[in-house]
Amino acid sequence: GNCFRNCPNLVTHTNAHRDLICREYGLSAKKFSIIPLSVRIPNEDEIIPTENKERSVVLFVGRFEKRKGIDVLLDAIPKVLTQNKEIDFRLVGPDNDKEYQKAFEKKHPELLPQVRFLGEKKGIALEAEYKNCDIFIAPSRYESFGLIYAEAMSFAKPAIGTRVGGIPEVIEDGKSGVLCENENVDSFVR
Repeated sequence: GNCFRNCPNLVTHTNAHRDLICREYGLSAKKFSIIPLSVRIPNEDEIIPTENKERSVVLFVGRFEKRKGIDVLLDAIPKVLTQNKEIDFRLVGPDNDKEYQKAFEKKHPELLPQVRFLGEKKGIALEAEYKNCDIFIAPSRYESFGLIYAEAMSFAKPAIGTRVGGIPEVIEDGKSGVLCENENVDSFVR
């Protein structure tokens, strides 16, 4: 706390993160400069999908952990597929011991052709996932910024996220994507 109070200028990437730090340490917001994180903006020819597909593709990118809302997404997927069978879900990210994958496969074996657990991807392989999806979703319970949403939008994809942390500063509800109620499975299904 004293270290923060003695600094003449502090930097963070969203107003929400600044406000959290100010509440936590009793600091003035005036001490902060906001410098948003950035992503590489692909050239127009780089965002054109390279895969021809008959079904819509919904992409998740993130660690398979509660904070990233993977449990909310895995509860929403069966409900979405009950309403629309023409959707494929591609889930990218590390899943320790495939814990979430195994639980989903055991509970919903009939959905496996439409739900792909792809593990962690980086670089060109990750960019290909963004390029070839139709919608990006990450029901995170908290993000100080939400770089994954900006990455998806850099490939001209609408993003679905929550109204928590810095996410509303990245996703403009109704314009660049949709903001859902945190932890509300039905909000994400809609």
